[in-house]
Amino acid sequence: MLLIGVPTAICTTILGALAIVKIKHSHGRLYGLRFATAETLLFPLLALFQTVGGIAACFFNQKTRTDVGIMVSIALVVCFFAGCAAWRAIVGKPAVPKIPARADETKPEKPAA
Repeated sequence: MLLIGVPTAICTTILGALAIVKIKHSHGRLYGLRFATAETLLFPLLALFQTVGGIAACFFNQKTRTDVGIMVSIALVVCFFAGCAAWRAIVGKPAVPKIPARADETKPEKPAA
């Protein structure tokens, strides 16, 4: 299982990165940047989760469910922020639509006679 799993994780990460490069250089002809980014980040984030969980395990005795919950929580928080930072670096920030001003706010009020 290890002989199949490790090369698969490495290949999907590399192929996802190549897809990101091709999509960004296609000038809108190719799409799927979000999918390629998710594919590229999946296994590195899993490896980061395992690493952070292992480091956190050094500080807890792992005899209670609370300790395991704390380790998983720490690893999830680290992976969440690392994933968000990588996602924004690759995909960019989401575009915020401009909300037009209401018609009654733009017109000056007429004084009462």
